[in-house]
Amino acid sequence: MSELTTLPSDDDLSGWSMEDLEKGFLDSLGLTATSLRKSARFLLEMERRGRNVEEMKNVMIPKVIAIARGVLLPEVVIAYLDRPDLMRLVGALPLAEQRRLVDGGTVPVVTIGPDGKQTVLKMLPREMGREHIKRAFGRGAINSESRQAIILAGERERAAAPPPDVVRGYRLDHDRGTAERKGSHTATLEDLEEVVRQLKRSAHRRRPRLAGG
Repeated sequence: MSELTTLPSDDDLSGWSMEDLEKGFLDSLGLTATSLRKSARFLLEMERRGRNVEEMKNVMIPKVIAIARGVLLPEVVIAYLDRPDLMRLVGALPLAEQRRLVDGGTVPVVTIGPDGKQTVLKMLPREMGREHIKRAFGRGAINSESRQAIILAGERERAAAPPPDVVRGYRLDHDRGTAERKGSHTATLEDLEEVVRQLKRSAHRRRPRLAGG
C-alpha cells in the first residue's frame, strides 16, 4: 500500500487504488486547513470513480465534501471548530464573505445603544451574542441593516407584550409562578423551557423597581 509521505498531485491520485484512496482520505483527516484540502482531493477522486461519498458518516466528512465542492473554505472549519453554530452560518456564506470573516472581518449588527437609540456595531463573529447572531445572519447571507432593523423591532415588540396565559397547552398562573395542564400529556424539553421562559418574564415584570432605576 502506498505510503502517505507527500501530498500527491491530481495526476498521482489517478494511479492510486481505491483502497489507497480510502486509507489516504481517512488518514488525512487532521485539524489544519492543509490537511482538509488534502482530504477533499482524496474525496473528489473517490467520487469520480463512482463512490457514493454521501454514505460516509465520519463527523468531518460533510465539511470535507463541502470543501471538495468549492462551497466551504477549510479555514472556516479550523477557525470555528469550537463554535459549530458559527461554522455553519459562516460556512453558508459566499466564499468571498467566508474569506473576509476568517481574515478578521466584522459583521454589522443593528442593536440598541445605551442612549436607547438604534445603532450599528461592527462585531467579530466570536464577539456576537445569541441575539446578535439570530439578527445578523440570514439564509446564506448577512442580513442588511434595514432587514436587521425590522427583526429588532419585532424582538422589542414581543418583549414588551405581556406574557401569554397559555403556552403549549399549559395554563400559566403568573402570580404563583406555576403551570398546569389537564389530562395525560408527555412534555418535551422544548415545551418546558418555553413555559419556564414565560413564567420568568412575568416574574421580571412584577419585580418592583428602585427609584431612579
